[in-house]
Amino acid sequence: MGYYIGAGKDLSVQNYRLYDAYWQTLARAKKFFNDYVYNVSTMDPDDSLVTTGWCLADPGNEYVIYLKDGGATTLDLRGESGDFTVKWYDPRNGGLLQDGSVTTVSGGASRSLGSAPGSTSSDWVLLLQNSELRNGN
Repeated sequence: MGYYIGAGKDLSVQNYRLYDAYWQTLARAKKFFNDYVYNVSTMDPDDSLVTTGWCLADPGNEYVIYLKDGGATTLDLRGESGDFTVKWYDPRNGGLLQDGSVTTVSGGASRSLGSAPGSTSSDWVLLLQNSELRNGN
């Protein structure tokens, strides 16, 4: 069985334990999307909405933002209405969603999303969901 590792690193894998950390990272990513994201199939990439990071968006409903090097970002919510919960997910360790320095933002403007609950220079995932979506409306 072959496995593609990257440029010039194709190899026949005999010992999958070599990639244990990789598999665990993928398992945490899958768990995040399965457990917390309402409907990833309605989301499209739109990095123009954030000042830093990568963004998947279902505008007005739900946003997933990946901050590779931690830090802070701003999300453009102009033209959107309602309140959005702001939660943080630790992709290095998994677990529950966490509160950062900002827990809610309102649509209608570009909004700072605050800082992560810890390890602010490490990678983090932000999940913003319209409060109506979270309440099942």
